[in-house]
Amino acid sequence: MPKIRDLSRNERLRLECVRLPGRGLTVVQVAEVSFTSNDRVRDVIHNAIVFDGFPCA
Repeated sequence: MPKIRDLSRNERLRLECVRLPGRGLTVVQVAEVSFTSNDRVRDVIHNAIVFDGFPCA
């Protein structure tokens, strides 16, 4: 399993956008700590659910 520091910037962003809401952060909070837009966070979460097969709650 790769270490976080070995991932590209885009891969780290995707990881954080999926991991942080699971810890109770809102989309706005994730966008702030990830230095990206709310829309980008929503897109990453949506794609993770639709294309990567995460269960949809």
